[in-house]
Amino acid sequence: MEKNSVSLPPKSEENPYGGLCDVYSCHKDCGSCCLVTWAPCTCCITYCIFRQKLGSLISPHASEVASSCNQIKNCCSYLAPQALRNIPVVGGAVALASECLNLAICPLQNQYNLDLHLMELAQARLGYQHYPPPLGLRNSPGAQLYHPCLGCCTECLVYRHLKGMLSIQAVGAPDPEPAVNPNDTGACCSNAEWSNPFCIFDDCYVCAMMSVLNCLTCGITGCVGRCKIGEMIGTEEAKELTSCKGQCVNCLTYCPCGLCACFCCPENTWCNFDDRVLMMAKEKLGRSSFPKPSGLPHTPGFQMANYCTAPCTWCLIWKDLRLQAAGSAAPFQDIEQGNSKSASVEMAAPGKQA
Repeated sequence: MEKNSVSLPPKSEENPYGGLCDVYSCHKDCGSCCLVTWAPCTCCITYCIFRQKLGSLISPHASEVASSCNQIKNCCSYLAPQALRNIPVVGGAVALASECLNLAICPLQNQYNLDLHLMELAQARLGYQHYPPPLGLRNSPGAQLYHPCLGCCTECLVYRHLKGMLSIQAVGAPDPEPAVNPNDTGACCSNAEWSNPFCIFDDCYVCAMMSVLNCLTCGITGCVGRCKIGEMIGTEEAKELTSCKGQCVNCLTYCPCGLCACFCCPENTWCNFDDRVLMMAKEKLGRSSFPKPSGLPHTPGFQMANYCTAPCTWCLIWKDLRLQAAGSAAPFQDIEQGNSKSASVEMAAPGKQA
């Protein structure tokens, strides 16, 4: 019997957030809607206030995530690369260096990661089993917040649900504690389960297939690699998702008509494809965390949507699945801690196989 999808809900399961009409029900709380829609006229000041109010409804930890200091870092992660890109000749290289600095210094505040982190904390507070539609997945916000017509309305929807929950919640109910990741070693780009995705010499074959050869063959070797990843995961869902058809559908969602793809193939739209593969690989490998630097405690975060981390994360997934298939381990050196770590990849027990 086929296991339930790790990323998609059963077809009979209702989304606790409702449907698309509920996403666009901003009239139910005009105050929060105004704070968001006035953001362009107030240099995003009202939007920052909205985030702080959202954090205060979740927990003290979420309030810290949405603090003024963290929001300033978040704004700089957007503005700095855009400004540096305008420098003649070397603008692209300097902007890329700025992106890398953002990942190294403040990965949790880097671009969309702050909003994704707040969404993860809100989901835990509400106790829901599925993220908002149409692009939200079972265990991840997916591409919902990246969509220009859905992102802000989704945050307002979550805000309204949090307000509604608090209005009926018993006074003195305990706030959820911040998630503590036992696998976090304090390193910038690795943890106790996942090695550094930027260690390109750990498996030169995989790296070449997903980078240099991928460019030289117009993406053909990358497509072959994704097909192999689906085969190594082994489930019918993974094979179908990473098939040529699944990859072609995902590519089409990046075309100008992709804004409408959320209605016909939401599970394959944009980075939903990448997030789903990462979540299935994580389950196949028997791991409880997501790769760094942008992975969050319970969701992939911005890891598979950032052009600096996504290609290398694909290499990391493929490399570790190859190691698991060979029945070996993936040792790596945690430079920042000065200790030799081992991201052992145990063979899954027959009872856990999909």
